[in-house]
Amino acid sequence: MCAQLGKAVREILTGDSVADHNGSILTINQDIPLQGIANCTISFETKNLIGSLEGLLDSIRTIQGVIKVDILGQA
Repeated sequence: MCAQLGKAVREILTGDSVADHNGSILTINQDIPLQGIANCTISFETKNLIGSLEGLLDSIRTIQGVIKVDILGQA
């Protein structure tokens, strides 16, 4: 349950995702898992992003354990 979530977050941070697109992680927040699912909010800087933001989000969507990806805000 939580191990799977941790695995997904680890891949988002280090796999073909944020790190490979030159994004800078700002915060990571995780809610308590309910029925095997937990909300996890990862905020990152996109100023120096390599490629498109939509391409990065598509990469994150393909990671096992990720159910939903949303943009919560942009500055």
